[in-house]
Amino acid sequence: MDIISKTSPTVHTPPPLWQLDIAKIFMALAVIYIHVEPFHVLWPALNSILLCFAHSSVAAFFAISGFLLTYRQQDFHLTGRVAQKFLLRIGRMYLLWAVPCDILLWLSGISPGNIFVQTIFGVMHLWFLVGMIQIICLMYLWQRFLPIKYLLLPGLLLYTAVTLATS
Repeated sequence: MDIISKTSPTVHTPPPLWQLDIAKIFMALAVIYIHVEPFHVLWPALNSILLCFAHSSVAAFFAISGFLLTYRQQDFHLTGRVAQKFLLRIGRMYLLWAVPCDILLWLSGISPGNIFVQTIFGVMHLWFLVGMIQIICLMYLWQRFLPIKYLLLPGLLLYTAVTLATS
């Protein structure tokens, strides 16, 4: 009896870059520092220096996250099914946090129209989830109609424009 073995093609998995994951942890702590500012009263000079680092760590966090996603998914193509999976996962997270925030806003007397606008653009500190939803939609549309290599220049231009607008 002849047994035919089915072998799957070899998938290249790049080695983990745990140093960057650890750097992301410190950057996330820096973002918490932005909101807490524990040295604001005791050491204002130190607080100013740490705030400069903390504000730049937000952009670095997203840049490293994007690098790690593309590094780990080198042969990744954002199909409609994969985009839908990401959107559902992020959408559930957003709703889980946005609904309680909306209730708090409503209880504090903010108008329903204002709450609706804030919810669409990212209520309170949830703007990054709305940004992720927008990026996934844009990536899907872009990959569907243009090769991914054409995304670099518009991405750099958009990053530069946002950086200049917010500084």
